[in-house]
Amino acid sequence: MSRIAYANALLADGKREEALSVYEEAVRKSPDEERGYCGAVITLLALERFEEAVPHLERLIRLRPDAAYPLGMMGCVMEMTDRPGEALACYDKMIKIDGDEVFGRMRKSLVLLQMGQTGRADECMDELAAIGPSGASAKDIEKMAGALEHASPRDAYDFDAELMPGMARMWETLVSPGPDPDTPDALSIEEVGGLAYASADPDEDGNRIRAMLLLKDGRYEEAVECLDTVLRRQPDGVADLGMKGVMLEKAGRVGEALECYDRIIEVAPGEMMARQLKCQALVRRGEAQNVLECYRAAMKSEPSDANDARIQKEMRAAYSELARCIDEYGSVKTGFARFVKTMGAGPGPARRRRGAGRKPGRRRAGRRR
Repeated sequence: MSRIAYANALLADGKREEALSVYEEAVRKSPDEERGYCGAVITLLALERFEEAVPHLERLIRLRPDAAYPLGMMGCVMEMTDRPGEALACYDKMIKIDGDEVFGRMRKSLVLLQMGQTGRADECMDELAAIGPSGASAKDIEKMAGALEHASPRDAYDFDAELMPGMARMWETLVSPGPDPDTPDALSIEEVGGLAYASADPDEDGNRIRAMLLLKDGRYEEAVECLDTVLRRQPDGVADLGMKGVMLEKAGRVGEALECYDRIIEVAPGEMMARQLKCQALVRRGEAQNVLECYRAAMKSEPSDANDARIQKEMRAAYSELARCIDEYGSVKTGFARFVKTMGAGPGPARRRRGAGRKPGRRRAGRRR
């Protein structure tokens, strides 16, 4: 699994801080890694750490001076940090690069309105009407027109993510393959549990991107349907199975998610994230014996790459803690309950809860795991 693929998987699973760390590592190691900057910006916006997104966008603009989307995203960040004049300059540059840009013109109109320049805002909307909704639906245009009609300065900073200038292109860039598919950081079919890789089929890519956006909006059942469309063509697509498993868990369909993880393990035994996701799902279901068996199987498997080796190391640490709890408390049931309480059963690598100590349990003679 590549560095970007792993970060995407973390982001899809809601582990934003961990994803951000991996994206930033990716751009440190490869300063020309466009996808890493995109991932970092998207994650920082989700965390509402807008100022921290600025240097990443500045580097992205230098890296892609001919691209409109980084300027649109920078404009949004300028708005969010109360710099409407700089936002306006970004949108103007965006429109200069892409004369058909719709969302940039929409945001420009709102900024002008927020600055009290209603005449220029009306002119901008006239320009928008003239070029037509090439990048937006009629519904989008109507929504933004309503915002213009009723907006106050405070409203100018209220964003719908789907209408943010450059956001769709930024997501597409993030899930696209790297410049060289043979480099260690290239996104490949072996990605597990994260956002989908891009392929030569635009219909499949469209369904993957739609699934990603639906996941972000919490519309899990619809996201699963999008991925099912892709999986009908590629039933053993490891990335798609992993993504589907994550979505099924979030939809409460854990049994079906486990089937996805098992299929990944069958076709790609070295993919440790699928094993980790399976173990975590079993922990949440309280299936102590199956958790033990899942960990033991992972320990016996050969990791696919360095990232998988790191995940296996995390799983070994979790397994060691589970085994210690079982030994200390004298039974699988009691030890497992203590393990869950101490380590948690969340989606990420197991970590000891703050303040959780090793409360000695009374050993019972002859009782072992």
